[in-house]
Amino acid sequence: MTKQPDGTYRWTYELNMYRNPTVLITVLKVLGLSMGLVWLFTVLISIGDRRFWWDGFLSETKVFALVMLGFVVLGAVSYYLYALIQGGRYCVLFEMDEQGVKHTQLARQFKRAQVVAALTTLAGAAAGNPTVMGSGILAGSRASLYSGFAGVKKISAVKERNVIHLDALFNHNQVYVEDADFDEVFDFIAERCVNAKGRGRRLERKENAR
Repeated sequence: MTKQPDGTYRWTYELNMYRNPTVLITVLKVLGLSMGLVWLFTVLISIGDRRFWWDGFLSETKVFALVMLGFVVLGAVSYYLYALIQGGRYCVLFEMDEQGVKHTQLARQFKRAQVVAALTTLAGAAAGNPTVMGSGILAGSRASLYSGFAGVKKISAVKERNVIHLDALFNHNQVYVEDADFDEVFDFIAERCVNAKGRGRRLERKENAR
């Protein structure tokens, strides 16, 4: 990590997509949350049915559990296929100043991602699925993600996986840092995210000290 004359910190990180499960966990969480919300909606609209409790509830829950299992398997297979296309590495550049942090895929990596996005777009067009098409176009046009510290609502850190999660409205950023710089970067971010709730060993230690 280097500090530029203008006060900006810059560093690169190469994530091993096979050994570090952070991205995979994020994908599975999104799939699980999506299916959970659909299950909850189905349960709520079925409550008025006198025959729903308990046979109907158990039957629907079993179906959703099987579907969710299928999505988890599909998500895991898709992740490792993407990792294979990426050469097992996710290479990113981070730029951080007093206002926020920017997460940018390196140029060589982004070109590979654009190929995957183009294939996704073509697959969506062939299937007549505008949602898939939109996802492919978005993936191909987005090389970076910026998180302003003032808008961050939640911070969490997993030092064992070298990642700091920054959550804001419609913005979820993952900041990867090497062991040697992890505490310094986490403290820098935590001190400036004044509107965030956070968890992590160093942040908890600061709160306890107060």
